Amino acid sequence: MIHDYDSAGDALYLHTPNPNESCEFPMLWENVSQECTLKNKRLIEYLNQQVEYERFYTHARIYDSDKYDASCILFRKDVGTQTYYQS
Repeated sequence: MIHDYDSAGDALYLHTPNPNESCEFPMLWENVSQECTLKNKRLIEYLNQQVEYERFYTHARIYDSDKYDASCILFRKDVGTQTYYQS
């Protein structure tokens, strides 16, 4: 997940089945869109060069804050279990 202007909150998440919790697997992403919501032009240019990834956009909480920032979720095609999304 890459945040528009708050790189301190950027992260790599690995989602695997967990027998100790009742969390959904594969994960269902909600309130995401394939339409870019970012405003940071340099970041948009960089992400557009990453053609091997699928991109989904959302708003995520800024690290250590109550504010939200536009974010991009990147998925590598044909790696691992496919996740699902709904807008």
